[in-house]
Amino acid sequence: MANIALKKIDETNCIDCFNLKLAEGQENFVSHPIRSLAQAYVYYHQCTPFGIYAGEIMVGYVMVISKTSELYLGEESLLRLFLPYPNEYFATPYADPWNDASYPVYLLKTALFGEFTYEIPTWIPVVLLNLNLIVVLLAIVGGIRLFARKDADKYPYLRFGVPVVWALLYVSCVSFNITLPYGCSMDFRYLVFTAMLGAVCLGDFFSDLCASEQKTAVALRSFITVICALFSLGSAVMFCMI
Repeated sequence: MANIALKKIDETNCIDCFNLKLAEGQENFVSHPIRSLAQAYVYYHQCTPFGIYAGEIMVGYVMVISKTSELYLGEESLLRLFLPYPNEYFATPYADPWNDASYPVYLLKTALFGEFTYEIPTWIPVVLLNLNLIVVLLAIVGGIRLFARKDADKYPYLRFGVPVVWALLYVSCVSFNITLPYGCSMDFRYLVFTAMLGAVCLGDFFSDLCASEQKTAVALRSFITVICALFSLGSAVMFCMI
């Protein structure tokens, strides 16, 4: 069996990479080598292309993000990576994979805007970012209440399933970012399922508030309604402007 090795793709072997053919049915799973090499040329500061060799024959390729990449965050402390830093939160409403290192802040930003910026008045994404923060905090409170609710026998799967799955997903992504500490690995797309779990927690919280007429419950119910309405309206306005 031929030895498998990686060799950096350069001017001596780029034609071999160009000539690689995708098997039928692979077109939807991997880009054509020419496109990938073009991306590697444009994003040279992010990744490096390597050919996969079986003996002396190139049989595939892989894009590698190395520790020399400007996206590498492995030299930062765990506190720097996983505590919310106000200076990053308030600097700009948009995520910056080159300069941001705080995972919680990056999640909040990419949950709304991905890793993009938009040519619209800055106050609109700023307002949306802060409303999103409030919604997330309310959902977390709802998750804690759901886990601690007294009628556990009535809703065992809801009580344990939703908060525990939410926590496990977050912990797994934290572990992922410790293993691969790069700016591009902090995107909310890896945790998008938690948005639905958060909605369940917030909805359960709101449902309990609706069942009570105490002044605190009525005030919280009104507060959640206003926040969600403003968030929805702001999202629609931004969508129309971009």
